[in-house]
Parts: sequence; structure tokens; C-alpha cells
Amino acid sequence: KNGKDSTTNGRMHYLEVKRLLLLNYCQAIVFYLLLKSEGHPIRDHPVLARLVEIKSLLDK
Repeated sequence: KNGKDSTTNGRMHYLEVKRLLLLNYCQAIVFYLLLKSEGHPIRDHPVLARLVEIKSLLDK
């Protein structure tokens, strides 16, 4: 039973991390869109690096 519980806990942890990454990715996209809609320069904005970083984590 302990093996099954630890496997279930591992899956739940993975899903929670994935959910938090997706939420953070969505927040960064919304912020990026806000900057663009207000006409702010985004070329060297840190949000772009953050989007790339989160996307690479999600692709693993």
C-alpha cells in the first residue's frame, strides 16, 4: 500500500507543479498582451525571457 500511496503522491505533486506552471504562463501572457495593448516596448522586456523559460519547463 505504501508504494501505491507514494506513486499517487508523486503524480499529484507533478500535476500540481504543472498546474502552477500553466497558471504562471497564462499570467505572463496576459501581462505581455497588456504591455502590447498599451503600446509599451516589449523587445527587451523581462516578460519575454520568462515566457521562454516557462515554456521550456512545460515542454519537458
